[in-house]
Amino acid sequence: MGLTNTQTNSEHGEADSRRISIDAFFAETVIFITGATGFLGKVLLEKLLRSCPRVATFFLLIRPKRGQSVEDRFKELLNNPVFDRIRSEFPDTMNKIFPVKGDVGLPDLGLQPADRDMLIQRVNIVFHSAATVRFDEPLKVAVNLNTLGTDRMLDLCRRMTNLISIIHVSTAYSNADRREIEESIYIWGEFGCLVRKHAIESPSKYVMWYPGFTFRTNKFIHAIMVATLHYLPAFVVDLILRVQGSKPIMLKITKRFERAAKTGQFFAMNEWKFHTGNMIELIKIVNESKEKDQFDLDIKNMDWDVYLHQYMLGIRKYILKDNLDTLKHARNKLSKLYWMQKFTKVLSTFALLGIIKCVGR
Repeated sequence: MGLTNTQTNSEHGEADSRRISIDAFFAETVIFITGATGFLGKVLLEKLLRSCPRVATFFLLIRPKRGQSVEDRFKELLNNPVFDRIRSEFPDTMNKIFPVKGDVGLPDLGLQPADRDMLIQRVNIVFHSAATVRFDEPLKVAVNLNTLGTDRMLDLCRRMTNLISIIHVSTAYSNADRREIEESIYIWGEFGCLVRKHAIESPSKYVMWYPGFTFRTNKFIHAIMVATLHYLPAFVVDLILRVQGSKPIMLKITKRFERAAKTGQFFAMNEWKFHTGNMIELIKIVNESKEKDQFDLDIKNMDWDVYLHQYMLGIRKYILKDNLDTLKHARNKLSKLYWMQKFTKVLSTFALLGIIKCVGR
C-alpha cells in the first residue's frame, strides 16, 4: 500500500512545523472517504472514529451494488463487527457518518449536483481509497476505476474551497513495470510459514485438506509438484468420495487454488525496491510525540505471530461464520486429514513412478 498526501491549505502547512497532535489536526474537520465499504476503508473509518473523536463529520462515497441500494450498503457497513468497539464505547460518534451516492467509475464520480456542491463547500480532508485490487482485472476496467477514478477525484478536490489535505491510497503493485517504487515492505517467506502454523492451530470446521506452504522458482519442478501433490491426491480423494456416494469436490477446489496461484505468480516471482523515506519520517515524528502509543505506525513493532493468530481466528469468525466452539472438532478433523494427506502423497508417488515406468518401456 502506498500513501500520497498533498497539503493544500497554507495555514495547516504552517501547523505542520508546530507539530500539532494528530487529534488536534483532525478536530472539527469534515472528512470525505471513498472505498469505505472495502477492507482497508472500514479499518480507516474505525480508527478515525476511535482515535480522533473530534472530527465533525464523515461523508462516505457509496455506490449501489448487486441489487443493494446505497442505504442498504450503508446500514450493512455500520453493522459490521469492526465497529463493535465504537458502538460499545463511543456510540454517539456513529451519528457523524453520512452516505453520499456516487461511483468513481462514472463521470463526475456519479454525484448528484446538490451533493457535489455540498462536498465542494464543506470537505476539509479527503481519503481516496476506492479501487479495484484484483490482479487479473481487465485493463479497461482497472484504468477506469484506478486511474481515471483518481483523476475524477482530484478534479473534485481542485474545486473544494476549504480543502486541507488529500490522501491517496494505492496498492504497492500499481507500478509493477518499474523496479523501484516510492514507498512499502516484504516478509513473504516468514509470513507464509506463520500462516501455515496458525492455519493448523486454528482450523475451521470447513477445512478440506491439510495446510501446506512452499515457494518455488523453477516452473518445471513446480508443475511436477502440483501434478503429484495437488492433482493426483485430489483425484484419489474424489475417487474415494465417489465410492462413498458423496459429491467429488477436491479437483474443483484444486483448480480454483491453481487459478489463484497463477494470478499472483507475476508478483511472487518478481522483486521490487520500495522507497519508504516519507513513511520513515512520519514514524519518527509520531514517535517523538505523546501519541506514539495511540498511533503506532512502525511495522517493525508488529508481532506477526500474534497478528496472524488473531487473523486466522478472525477469518473463522467473520468470514466463515465458524465460532470457536467448533475448534476441537476442527482439530480432530485436521488430524485425520493429515494422515489422509500422507497416504495420498505416498499413493500418488507410486502412481507417478508407475506412469514413468510405463512410459520408459
